Amino acid sequence: MSSSSKQRWLIIGLLISNAVLIAFLVLGHPSARKHSAPHEVVIERLDLNPAQVEAYQKLIDIHRAQATDFDAQINTLRLELYAGLSATAIDESTSLGRLAILQTEAEKARLDHFRAVKDICSSEQMPKFESLTAELGTIFSGARRKHGKRSGPK
Repeated sequence: MSSSSKQRWLIIGLLISNAVLIAFLVLGHPSARKHSAPHEVVIERLDLNPAQVEAYQKLIDIHRAQATDFDAQINTLRLELYAGLSATAIDESTSLGRLAILQTEAEKARLDHFRAVKDICSSEQMPKFESLTAELGTIFSGARRKHGKRSGPK
């Protein structure tokens, strides 16, 4: 194969790879388009009826308000804790203890939220709920969402 032929194939290969890269950037990764918002996954998996969806949406609204409050408290406490790095007046163990308590309360609120979701399920939906509980950690994990944005209850 001559040098000009090799160069031609190299240029064609680079053009194709650039076209694929541009398509990937414009259209996004195919797996990213397949995923629904976490609350939509719950609605779909549990096969909620319209009345249940409405009740679930109310639970989501309540839970989001609680989560926002916990996040604000935790962030404030973290800022105080980190600001204490430059000063010796802060009691680090007390702040860490308060932070642990807030984290525990936030996790308890999440559990209470899912218990409330369980309460709106019919007896026919209970097996679906039980199978869903094994996946709740991954469905609502931060890895599925962009950092800092809530697309469903957590």
